[in-house]
Amino acid sequence: MFGKGREPGWREVYLTVTETDDTENLRLGTFIKEKTGWDKNSKDKLRAIIEIASNVIVYSDEPSIPALNINAEDFRPFDQLFVIVKENAKIYGAAGAPGVGAFNGADGGKGGDAVFADRPVRLINHGKIYGGGGGGGGGGGHQVTSDTLGSSSTRCEGKTGGAGGQHCCPVIETFTKEVCKK
Repeated sequence: MFGKGREPGWREVYLTVTETDDTENLRLGTFIKEKTGWDKNSKDKLRAIIEIASNVIVYSDEPSIPALNINAEDFRPFDQLFVIVKENAKIYGAAGAPGVGAFNGADGGKGGDAVFADRPVRLINHGKIYGGGGGGGGGGGHQVTSDTLGSSSTRCEGKTGGAGGQHCCPVIETFTKEVCKK
């Protein structure tokens, strides 16, 4: 592995995500390709350590897009990935959309996931990883109706807040001071 000399057939990569990198909706495969030229069609197998530097915030503003995306379609099954979240680094999923108030309010939207991975990756977390909070439910209105006999009042119900996003997904092997939980 790293530090023992290059093994034939392996491309060993050590990259750092810094404050100058685009950290919104960070797709790991795209980041590696932009920095090194490697992609899943390359001849060499990949062994990559990606460090998210201290004070860097990886985030999403869209609940349907994870802040950090480690997608299997960008890698081959034998490629090895390690992600290190340094102290004071943060990964934030997007907040859910708020519910709209009306006669009967609308439910709030689900918060976004902080990390999505559908392939094995080792995640070493010394920072903070937060799924986005669910959006608040919309309040119910108040309806006043009248007829020939007088007026009556109907109170309408508000709706519930959305579910929070996940911190990380179950296929990540997590080695951390604080266990990454849903």
